[in-house]
Formats: sequence, structure tokens, C-alpha cells
Amino acid sequence: MRALVVRLLVVFVALLWAPSAMAQITALTLDRDGEPHKSGFQNHISRADCEANENFEFTMSVTAPSDFNRIELWISEGADCSLPDERGSNGLCNEVSLDALPATTVIMDIDAKDIADAVDGIDECDDTGGDSSSHVTELYFLLIRDGVGADEPIPAGEFYQFLDTQVDLLGPAPPTLQTVEAIDTGVAITIDGTFNGDAVSYQAYCDPIITGEGAGGGGAGGGSDTAAKPQGPIGGGVVGGGVVGGGVVGGGVVGGAAGTGGAGGTGGASGTAGGGGTATTGGSTGDGGSGGGASSECISTVLVAGEQPPSANACGSPLSGTGSAITVTGAVNDTNYAVGVAGVDDLDNPGALSTLLCATPKETISFFDAYNSAGGQGGCIGGCAVAPSEHTGSAIGLAALAGVLLLRRRRTAAVGRAWLGLFAALAFVLPSFASAQSSIDDNNWRHRHRPEPPPADVDFAFEVRFAPYWPHVDDEPGLTGAPYEATFGNDAQFYFGLEFDYMPIRIPYVGTLGAGVGWGYTWASAPADYLDCPGESKPGDVECESSDETSLDIMPMHASVVLRADELMRRTGVPIVPYGKFGFGWAYWSTSTAAGVSEIAVEGESENLFGQDVTIGLHIALGAALALNWIDARSAGSLRESTGIAHMYLMAEWMNAMLNGFGGGQMYVGTSTFVTGLAADF
Repeated sequence: MRALVVRLLVVFVALLWAPSAMAQITALTLDRDGEPHKSGFQNHISRADCEANENFEFTMSVTAPSDFNRIELWISEGADCSLPDERGSNGLCNEVSLDALPATTVIMDIDAKDIADAVDGIDECDDTGGDSSSHVTELYFLLIRDGVGADEPIPAGEFYQFLDTQVDLLGPAPPTLQTVEAIDTGVAITIDGTFNGDAVSYQAYCDPIITGEGAGGGGAGGGSDTAAKPQGPIGGGVVGGGVVGGGVVGGGVVGGAAGTGGAGGTGGASGTAGGGGTATTGGSTGDGGSGGGASSECISTVLVAGEQPPSANACGSPLSGTGSAITVTGAVNDTNYAVGVAGVDDLDNPGALSTLLCATPKETISFFDAYNSAGGQGGCIGGCAVAPSEHTGSAIGLAALAGVLLLRRRRTAAVGRAWLGLFAALAFVLPSFASAQSSIDDNNWRHRHRPEPPPADVDFAFEVRFAPYWPHVDDEPGLTGAPYEATFGNDAQFYFGLEFDYMPIRIPYVGTLGAGVGWGYTWASAPADYLDCPGESKPGDVECESSDETSLDIMPMHASVVLRADELMRRTGVPIVPYGKFGFGWAYWSTSTAAGVSEIAVEGESENLFGQDVTIGLHIALGAALALNWIDARSAGSLRESTGIAHMYLMAEWMNAMLNGFGGGQMYVGTSTFVTGLAADF
């Protein structure tokens, strides 16, 4: 009998809980109306999401919905919202929303602000209870049936726990702002470069400040009788982004002397002092009030240190990765700017703003300004479409090299092996120098020790070239002065180049004849001078140097006829190959500042003159290459068999790049110099 009663109780309990035990939430999806965050952060709520009140649409399927009255959404930071005690007044779980259960498919539209404000310490999207880290939250979707289980834990399977949700309304801690320097139409910013907390980038924020020059009002004149008269009015200083300057009270004195003029108003942040007030007549002439002092404090009514900055004041590109320099362009010259920097996290939340520093952008003299003022003819109206950047110029040069590589398709495999072999050749040359002494001591240089001559079909060559480079800009006809020397000085610039030669013609007793293409790169940079130098300073003086950089980038290229006289080495074993090159040269050049490619307004033209152009001319070179195979002939032979490289050379040549536009009308960017480097033939 007792066993039967127990069985009946079990059946009763099973029947009582059967509907709810089978009920569950499945296939939960989230769709939001705003821009999704990057991978891994799609379900997070940022400050911008909260302030925009972005809509979160949760769609889910519910089995046996008729067994329940509603579905509730709760949020917690680690608490188990399936337990009634956690959903009580202790605040471990907070209710976000509740809905009825009309069908098996439930759609809950929840605003991001409602979810965020349900987190402890957050009110109206203002997080006062957290730090720069995010609130790691859990969303609980609970199926509720009135009168059943109200004071008991909700059975497993009857709620859905949505774990991948975080609320992060605070950005990272502010960086240390070190310097803010004025440049032409912008500012140059440096920070300590340390990425604090969850910062992934740093963003600059700028606020233009109107500087004050408020003059004090004049003091009223004193009476002319023997009685003292009332004091004159206070001078009214003009507000200039700082504090209003109070004018000195003008006082009428016995005997009818005029009242003293009011003092000038205090200037705005880093502004100019206000002028003194003017005395008025009445008795004897009174003295004008003194000028108000200029405020040295950087004050902004929009940007506040320690607070989150308005997104509308963001300026410049974000600084990400490593580094400590931020350049802001697009500012207005002669306008004072308050500047601060804030960290930005993965959700694009700006953190608290750093301390503020002020700077006033000033017009500078770039190299292109000096060149154009001196009568230079180079530059393109509206900009050159030939090569908008040094990367495009590089691509042009390398594409020319690649084109030559494809001239003989039957030797594609050999060419590919040769490129790989260049790296192996370096590994061969360096250790060979170390062992050269022992190899030469045992070598009597008889014919049997000499390397075999290379096969006749070895007719490609590749060079890596280095040289000092002095651009002959100041040699351009018609220039008044030397703008290049005045800007960059007389020091040589570093030049790096690549060249590929194809020489299919062999001239008996002379060598090989063919064509070559080359590409090179060099640059010069220097601080740009302010247009208005202080005092008696001249351009180039330290007092005139701004934090802006002006630069000149040059990419010389050429296509030449190449003669390599290697028959001497082939027939006698003397490891020297004289060579010569003659052909057509051209160079893309560009001059720029921190704001980009330099440009100048031209009278009568609708578009500006840009500091970029192509200069053409001639290319001549004479040199000699020392074959390094004699150091270790056996290793050289192995290298040729495995890679196709017949010889490695140490080369030296005189190069004259006559890039002068064939006499004028273009910037002279060529040079005459000595080049050295490594070469290989295959």
C-alpha cells in the first residue's frame, strides 16, 4: 500500500510539472538597427549605442507557450537570475523588460539605453559606478507562470542565458600629453606613447578659441571746481575666451583733474592683452588705464580635462599601434586651438580627456613656396596624374622591371631561380670573404684553378645600388637664389636603386649588348620656416623654424642601352667587367608638408599649382664590376648550378642623371654622383 501511494505521488508531481518541464526557449537571435561592432563585439553596448538608443530585436522560439504567462528579461553581473533570491530587492539581478507569450515565436524589442540603465551604477547612459573596464553582463530570458514556482528556482531548460553581452560606456584612461606644436594649418602632437588599459588608439580633440584684445573703457573726467567729484566709470574689457578684465576706476580729484582711464580687459586664453582706457577731458588730462594682461592658461568651454570629449571636436587621424606622434591638419592659421587627447577602446568609446595645451597654427614657407617664389617652373596645375604618391612611382618602376622579365618566356624558370639565388648569393659571399685568405694561399692562379667561363646564354643582370645624391635644383635657369640649398642645405642625400638589364646580343671580343631599366629613390627634409619671422631673424634661423616638416621626394628612373665588356674576363680570367649605359631618364618628384602635397594658388587659374611633376632628360653611366667568383670558384660553380647565377659582382660607377627637361621648364632633380652596390648576372 505504501509503495502504491509513493507511485501515485510521483505520477502527480510529474503531471503537475509536465508542461513546464517540456517548455524551453530555442533559436535566440539578435538583430540591431545600428552599425554592428567588429568581430567579437557584436553584442556589446557602447556609449554611442546607448546615447543613440539603438534598438535590439531579440527573436526566439518558445515551446508550449500556453503553459506560461510571460517572458521576462533580466540582467546581472555574475548573479544567477534563475534563482528567486537573486531577483529580489538585493539588486543582484535587475529586470529589463517583460512581455506576454502570444505565440511560439517571440520578438522582444529592447532599447540599448534600457539595457544599459538596468546595470548598477548607470543612469541615463552615464556610468558613475565603474572604471574604464566594461561591465561583463549576462542576459536571462525567463519563462514565468503565475502561481507556480514563484518562490522556487526556475527549472533548468526553462530559461535562456545569453552570456556574450557587455556594457561599456567608459573609455580608457587619458594619456600623458607632452607637447602641442604649431604647424601650417595644423598642430603636431606628442604623447608618451603608452597605451593605457583597453586603449587601442588615441584620438586628438581640438577647440578653436577666440583670443581677446579687449580695451578698457575711458575714465570719466573730473569736475573743475574745488569739490571732489565722483569717480569715473570702470573700463569695460572684452571677453576673449578668458576672464573679463575689470577696468581701473577713474577718479576725479580736487581741482578738476580728469579721471584716470579704465584698465584694459584681460585677453583670452593665450590671447593679447587688452588696451588701456582713454582719459576724458574735464579738467586737466587724466592718465589712460593700463592694459589688461593676457591669460597664459589654456581654457576651452567645450573640452574639459578629465571628462569625455564631444565626438564633434575630434581632429586628425587616430593614432593606433605604436608611436607617439599625432599630426592634425585642416586648421585655420592664426587661430588659437585648445588641444587634448583621449584613448579609444574597441567599441570606439573615447576615454577621459588629457590635460589641454594650446597652439596657434601659422603659415610657413615650404620648399615649394621658396622654389616657386624664386622663379621655379616645376609643378602641375591641379596635380599630376602620373604618380599621386611615392608608392605609385615605385609601382611604375617595378612594373617596368617585371616587363623585361617576361621578354623571354622560355627562361622564366631560370629567372625565378635567379631571384631566389640572390639571397643565397649573399650567404655565399660573406663567408667566402672570411675564408678567402686560406683559399688564395693555396692557389697559384694557374689555368686549372680558374672558373670556367659562363655559358653564352647568360644574358640577364640585376643590380642593387647605393649612392650619395645632390639634386641639382638650384641649377635651373632663371632661378633667383638657391631655394634648395636654403631649405635643405648642401649635405648629400641617400639614394637607393634597382636595375634590371637584358642583353641578348653578344659582340665577339667585346661583350654583351642590350637594354636596361632602373628605378631609384631619394628624399630630403627640413623644418619649414614661419612666414613671419620674429625680430630680425631670417629664414633658416632657429627662431623661424616651425614643427612642420617640408620635404622633397625624388624617384629617378631610366631606360638605357647597356654594354658589358665581359670578354676580358671570359678569355683571360681577370675578374673585372667594364660597362657603360646611355639612354632616356625621367623622375617623378613631389614636395610636401605635414598637410600633404604642397600647393600654391595661381592667378588666373581655377586650380592650384601642386608641388609634384615629372622631369625628363638623359641618363649616362660608366663603371666596372669586380667578379667575386675568384674568391671561391667551387662555391661559385655550385651557386650557378643551383640558382642560375653565373657571377656576383661588387660594382662601382659614375652616374650622370641629366634630369633637366632638356634645358628648362621643369625642376632640375638629376645629379652627378658615384654609385656602388652588388650585381648578379644569370
